[in-house]
Amino acid sequence: MREGGRIRLLLYIPDLQMGGAERTVVRLARHLDPSRFEIHVAWSGVWGMAGDILKELGIPLHLLQLDLADQAQAIQFYRELRPDVYLSFAYRSGHLDLMAARSAGIEAILTRRADIRHWDAAKKSTEADWKKNSATKLVIACSEAAGWVCNNVERVPWSRIRVIHNGVDLPDLPAERPGTRSDNATIRRELGLPPQVRLIGNTANYRTLKGYETLLHAFRRVVREYPAVHFVACGTAVEAGHIDKLRVLVKKLGLVDKVSLLPERTDLAAVYSGLDLFVQSSVTEGLSNSLLEAMSWGVPVVATSVGGTPEAVTDSVCGRLIPHSDEKAMAQAILEPLCNPHLLARWGREARSRIEDSFTVPRMMAGYEAAFEAVLRELEHSN
Repeated sequence: MREGGRIRLLLYIPDLQMGGAERTVVRLARHLDPSRFEIHVAWSGVWGMAGDILKELGIPLHLLQLDLADQAQAIQFYRELRPDVYLSFAYRSGHLDLMAARSAGIEAILTRRADIRHWDAAKKSTEADWKKNSATKLVIACSEAAGWVCNNVERVPWSRIRVIHNGVDLPDLPAERPGTRSDNATIRRELGLPPQVRLIGNTANYRTLKGYETLLHAFRRVVREYPAVHFVACGTAVEAGHIDKLRVLVKKLGLVDKVSLLPERTDLAAVYSGLDLFVQSSVTEGLSNSLLEAMSWGVPVVATSVGGTPEAVTDSVCGRLIPHSDEKAMAQAILEPLCNPHLLARWGREARSRIEDSFTVPRMMAGYEAAFEAVLRELEHSN
């Protein structure tokens, strides 16, 4: 504990490009009570938008050298910083940072699960999982689905798993929201869309698992029956060449004038405020921050029923849940609300209400603060 009783918290994230895990790190850095927590962030890979935001927030950033053969630099760093609590956002079965942290004598180690092991078709625990979990006092899962996989595959007991759903900020909505879009939204002006054109969108990074190919094939079906529609996406090009393949597909499907694939942007409010419908086409998800953000803007959703998504989206209440990789089902689910403005508005209102009830930033911060303090109390009692 530091002077004044503050807890020194070190968050580790492999990369600082803006994805779901990075969004969570940024929210923790921005919203955890500064009178109770002194926050540091360590990273070891690619710099990106999340790094820029954390730098603007004045968060100390530390570049780690993680190497299985030589962990001296990382161990020395941990010993010098002496964090009270260490929270690792290492992807998949990564554990090098945890090995170094434990070697440095850090006891209050937590790890976060934000996926359902999409890379592991056999769903079998590995030695890397054992090393990761043996160093972990508490696992924080972003959804019940992620927690279930951690328990059933990695055999972590539920007593050492705590589910803390992602939380998002609640924007102040104009009088016509929730349930209706803003015709003056920046994104609609940028795209030059007249008021009668419906705008559907997605703000997921460009990668195979986000299912953009299925979405584009489904969108072609939508355009045939509902021509007054446009699709917009924006995100980071995580996989080399993937966005180029998508642009080739857009041309092949004859959708060049109907689709806008934009780069990542910090002003996502300019996008969400102009959407009529948000479509999540992922093959796998822990719990999508983009989905929750769209719902917070009163945007109804069509989403694939994967991972933690059904924990946020109730079918036929705030949107429609569909199987992943099913372009026909996706097209039908998109057309249903587009052809029924009253349904579109009702789903939008319910989407906003769902976020207000269960997926806010204060609720998420309370969960993390309680988890940190619980681990520290446990260690204090055991020592």
